[in-house]
Amino acid sequence: MTSRYPRLGPALLKVTNEPQSSKAWATGAAGERLVGERLDALKAQGVVALHDRRRPGSRANIDHIAVSPTGVYVIDAKRYAGRIERSDVGGWFRADVRLYVAGRDRSKLVEGVTEQAAVVRSILGAEFADVAVRGMLCFVDPDVGAFARPFEIDEVTITWPRAMQKQVGTAGPLDEPRIASVATRLSEHLRPA
Repeated sequence: MTSRYPRLGPALLKVTNEPQSSKAWATGAAGERLVGERLDALKAQGVVALHDRRRPGSRANIDHIAVSPTGVYVIDAKRYAGRIERSDVGGWFRADVRLYVAGRDRSKLVEGVTEQAAVVRSILGAEFADVAVRGMLCFVDPDVGAFARPFEIDEVTITWPRAMQKQVGTAGPLDEPRIASVATRLSEHLRPA
């Protein structure tokens, strides 16, 4: 506001609200930072984290990629308010599992992570076909209940920072040289955004 209206901008900001898009971006950025810090804390467990990577041929980005002893995790950080749950809205003979946040269907988020994981899989190619690539939606400050556990929808894990950190930091079959090779391949093809 102040850049567009250098003289009136400060006064306008006092009497008007900050644009919703600016608030949403700031909230999302804070969530991405928190998830990034949690992933960086896993370095001692052999996890290599890549943050905010540009998808090839697109203006879109991938929030986080964690290369760990158990495989590659493509993680989209979200900071939404409201209860997070899955619900089967299908009929008797056909399942149709959906993601709901605060009562709204947010299944498109699952589709987005699925597409991001497919991009990562294609970059790894046949040379790394043995490395599992998993999608994750990591909700910061979720409303899930005291005894909630992460759950899956269409092979995408719906989780929160503490549970995400535990899953990504688990010991697995990939050793340090293999993790380094995978991380190098991904960083060469997915440039910082």
